[in-house]
Amino acid sequence: MIDVSILLPSLREEAAARSIDWINYQSIPYKYEIVLVAPFKIAKPNVVWLEDKGPHRGSLRPIND
Repeated sequence: MIDVSILLPSLREEAAARSIDWINYQSIPYKYEIVLVAPFKIAKPNVVWLEDKGPHRGSLRPIND
């Protein structure tokens, strides 16, 4: 079971990949998932992808999804 979900909405693939790597590099003592809401998919550990088909109006839509 997942203890924490980290929401990561992004329109920039390179920046999202760096953020995911940084999160995964940390010594986190619990189970977590990174919910990537983006128009692109990144296959890395702990990442769950939700496709963002727009329109892009900030983080409200990803939070609701």
